[in-house]
Amino acid sequence: MKNLLQGDLSFISAQELLEWLETHSKTGTVDLAGNNSRSSIYLKEGKIIYAASEGAGRRLGEFMVARGVLNEPDLQQALAESQAAGKTLNRHLIDAGLVTIQTLTNLFNRLVLQILAEAFTCRTGSFSFTSPLPANVLQGPVFYVSGRKLSEVFSEIQSAAKEEAIEKLNRRLRDDDIRLPVLPKVATQLRKLLEDENATMQSMTRVIMSDQIIASGVLKVANSPFYAASGPTDSVNLAVARIGTKTALAVVTAIELKAMHLPDVPKEKLETILDNALKSAFIASGLAMQCYLDPEQAFLGGLLHDLGKTVILSISSGIDVDSSLLEEFMNERHAEIGAIIASRWNYPEALQDLIRCHHDPISADTDRTIAALQLADGLIEHGPEWQAAPELLQFLGLDQSSIQDVCQVALQAVGEFSTPPA
Repeated sequence: MKNLLQGDLSFISAQELLEWLETHSKTGTVDLAGNNSRSSIYLKEGKIIYAASEGAGRRLGEFMVARGVLNEPDLQQALAESQAAGKTLNRHLIDAGLVTIQTLTNLFNRLVLQILAEAFTCRTGSFSFTSPLPANVLQGPVFYVSGRKLSEVFSEIQSAAKEEAIEKLNRRLRDDDIRLPVLPKVATQLRKLLEDENATMQSMTRVIMSDQIIASGVLKVANSPFYAASGPTDSVNLAVARIGTKTALAVVTAIELKAMHLPDVPKEKLETILDNALKSAFIASGLAMQCYLDPEQAFLGGLLHDLGKTVILSISSGIDVDSSLLEEFMNERHAEIGAIIASRWNYPEALQDLIRCHHDPISADTDRTIAALQLADGLIEHGPEWQAAPELLQFLGLDQSSIQDVCQVALQAVGEFSTPPA
């Protein structure tokens, strides 16, 4: 056995190596060591004809048991008999009539694709290429049958991996394998007071004043450029009256959410989602004022509209999914999950609809608060100088200059709100 090539997979990937060997019609064995497993890929004149792996569930016998072609006792007996007869397991299974060569070939092709998928994603480890091919590989009786270029095989693997990852994510959502965020403690108390017809402004104020950080945050918002036209105040009672009870609830929720810890969600991603949500809340509220809409509803919608992303990030833990694919999945499903969270937190249906529909195309029947939230979203994503679609501006009755003014004041308010107390 002659070693023709060897090297590090951080220098050349398994895919690049195999494509080079294909281009040069090489015959031999590629041995890969990485991802805590070893695999071997066998080529004849540049074409893959066989593959084997030591990874869990990647041995042919295990693969057949997992798919119900053999049961475990039959597999163990076949392994013992093949070893006693000096045959490969493949040859023994066919000679003993336990499977047909067609069934074995079909299964083997699927197994090889999985082995290749793991090899193509391996970015660390080592490789070697040796020749000639082992006799037991050349003797068959099964071979990988493709007839396609490796680039086409790789494209198929990527597509299959994408579908598998999406199905796993959807399955976790369908099976209720999700932990929805719980409405924080003080926000829960305020929510109950808002639903109580006998509750007073003073009772809300007492709850807010029970937490110094929360009281400080409510005062900051009341004294922000959005609300401080009548001058600054150091009264929490006046602050709540000035910004409104719904906005006070939203501010309390924002403060408690920013302190929330979700163990399965990377800290920097959680912070980005919550920071953008706060910016959206202030901008959407400012736009709502310009459009004579309910600014409190817009503030709550802006704050909660992307909260579904935190749930999706949480359920994606442990699933091998490409970051761009996960981002695409979040964009597709987060609004639906966010509406479920709002329902679980007993927010009204109007707010649930606002969250659920905040990415829907604008039409004549669209709630204008949804359009304001979409505009706020675009400004967060693209920056204050972003030129919104003319039809969106016309629908809201706004011009670009007024939008930039709202954005400037809103972001100033966010900055003051987010500044820690001295």
